[in-house]
Amino acid sequence: MKKQKLSALISIIGALLFGIATAFHPLLTNPWDVGFAFKEVATHHHWILDHWLFLLGLFVWLLGLIFFMKYSPMQVNRIPASLFITSLGLWCLIVSAEIAVLPQHLNKIIHGQTSLYPLWGALFTWGLFAGYLAMILVYVGILIWACSYHGYVKLVGIGASLLGCLGALLSLWFPSWSLYIQFLTAPLPYLWTLWMTGRTFFSH
Repeated sequence: MKKQKLSALISIIGALLFGIATAFHPLLTNPWDVGFAFKEVATHHHWILDHWLFLLGLFVWLLGLIFFMKYSPMQVNRIPASLFITSLGLWCLIVSAEIAVLPQHLNKIIHGQTSLYPLWGALFTWGLFAGYLAMILVYVGILIWACSYHGYVKLVGIGASLLGCLGALLSLWFPSWSLYIQFLTAPLPYLWTLWMTGRTFFSH
């Protein structure tokens, strides 16, 4: 039980860091609106720091969840852990490009190397599109994990994760509405994990 409480605390810390990084991230939800993205990234003064914090928070959050499930007194399916690890691998590729490539290319474009703009746009589109896919892996992992519980905890977890998946898919299908769709759906599976780890950590 002590190990699960420690895992819960680690996951909570990661989730909060991930939430803070997301709150300071520009509101970029449409992978194909490259012009808007370019303006937002150009005026974001802490892009690199924000993405390091984003990756750190995501890593600690999901790693904490993996150990939280491992040390659970219940029998938990191992598939969610594999999905979380796969998602983290994809996120490392995405964030590496967003830290090491996008800002440098942006500066070169601003200083006259406009031939790099199509490459910048392609990398941005790939990164945001792949980010949706990476989060779908997390949501599916949460869905399978929720099936290990019973009653309202199970129903809320399944509902939250399904809405997260649906929101990601609808955001790609209707990109002009993606910001509103993400506001309504993306926080739900995230909050369910906070609820599960929080009630374990603060239990007697």
